[in-house]
Amino acid sequence: MNRNLGIVIAILVAVAAFAIWHQSRPQTMHVSDMKFVVESFDWTEPKTDQSIDGNPIRIADQIYARGISTHATTTIFVDVPHGFKRFIAEVGVDAQVKPDGPSSVQFFVYGDKSLMYESPVMRPKDAPRRVDLWVDEIETLKLLSTDAGDGNNSDHADWADAKFVR
Repeated sequence: MNRNLGIVIAILVAVAAFAIWHQSRPQTMHVSDMKFVVESFDWTEPKTDQSIDGNPIRIADQIYARGISTHATTTIFVDVPHGFKRFIAEVGVDAQVKPDGPSSVQFFVYGDKSLMYESPVMRPKDAPRRVDLWVDEIETLKLLSTDAGDGNNSDHADWADAKFVR
């Protein structure tokens, strides 16, 4: 009888320990907190958790505390953290540029060299576009912001609230 009670207690302790461990793991990991590789950029290096000009990241009327701000054309590589299943971000042209200016940007996400996401051409007045991708079988993402063909003047491209989710 005591042996069975001991087994039950051991199982309960193991289940409780697993539950505590599982809950203590981070459920999200922001790209701006991670090491990433900037392969190429125009004008200036990307900035984390602020716009390319050092202001809060803002797409249309939405302000974001987290993210990566770039100037098109910029290529960033980031490894998908082990155990994370999705990549989520809001993309768009930063609202600090003139609303009627020449800004035009496209966003692309490649997973292990395969295209996973392509935004339409985005301009300063456009609302943010949500990127939500399953990456559980992907090792590396390539985040690419490009000029949309009319020159890169004021092409301030934001990867707002870019993160991996379990």
